[in-house]
Amino acid sequence: MAAVIAVLAAAALAAAQPTPAPVPCVSPETEAECRAAVAAAGLSEGYNTMPFAWSYGSGLGCHTYLSGPFVNSGFWSTSGDPTGEPSDSNRVRVCAASTAPTPRPLFTSSPTALPTGLPT
Repeated sequence: MAAVIAVLAAAALAAAQPTPAPVPCVSPETEAECRAAVAAAGLSEGYNTMPFAWSYGSGLGCHTYLSGPFVNSGFWSTSGDPTGEPSDSNRVRVCAASTAPTPRPLFTSSPTALPTGLPT
């Protein structure tokens, strides 16, 4: 019973902590930054015969696709402004690796003593 109460108390403490503000997406500005962002996002570099870095169009920078065969692939466009917004609604920005939100664990790996109000 005490273990159940300790788990419930830990869950209540975790739920009471404020949620961190979302981190804005920062566009990678170099090919190297894009490679790091693509790797951090779990995407592959390029797709089959489509190279990772090529002149894919102005304003694309580091991007991936929402649907289609390139959905799990990241690309770097060597032309235009890398921080511009993709003009195609199927293409989306891949955020710089350093700006990706870091997951916060809900529980610690070691138990902590919490007052339960019950005799021990």
